[in-house]
Amino acid sequence: MTALTLSVVALSPLAPRSGAAAAPQTNSLSISFGPAPPSLQGMKNKASRVISAVVVAAGTPMLHPKNPLIVVRYHTVRVLEVFKEDLNSGAHRELRLMQYGGTINVAGTEVSTDYVGPLLANDDEVVLFLKQEKGSDAYTIAYGSVGLFKLIRETDRLSIPVVAQRMVEINGHAEMSRVDFLDLVRHLKNE
Repeated sequence: MTALTLSVVALSPLAPRSGAAAAPQTNSLSISFGPAPPSLQGMKNKASRVISAVVVAAGTPMLHPKNPLIVVRYHTVRVLEVFKEDLNSGAHRELRLMQYGGTINVAGTEVSTDYVGPLLANDDEVVLFLKQEKGSDAYTIAYGSVGLFKLIRETDRLSIPVVAQRMVEINGHAEMSRVDFLDLVRHLKNE
């Protein structure tokens, strides 16, 4: 099962009179993304969209609009190739992508969310298995970070998330050449 632990750390703005530092207060909550399918085909079947893209604007940490205990980043990605689209997605060439992770200070309270997978940056090339965020025009990465395959430019290979390495089509590989991985995704059925 893929899960994310979210932490909220409240810092006291004033030190106690005794001069001793106040211990931060910590609250945690966990979100389960559910078990990832045992195959890339299964993940494609459950995804709203599957695309190859490049990050054109990496987001900065902000509170999730529906849950102020969660820090997210909204990135803009430009679609390079579409492998699957949902019926409502239209022909968007740029998408908003929400990624968990970061730390911000809100009125003396530090709110921190653990990163789920590698943090995206400008010019990163990726293959993404996406789910539409409910009530939003943004997408999230399927199963936390399992649906994020990031290009390693120096080797022209895609990094395979640990959970995805167990999928039958991946067969234990930690990396795959870009050509081979894109060919694999192109040949998965659209169901």
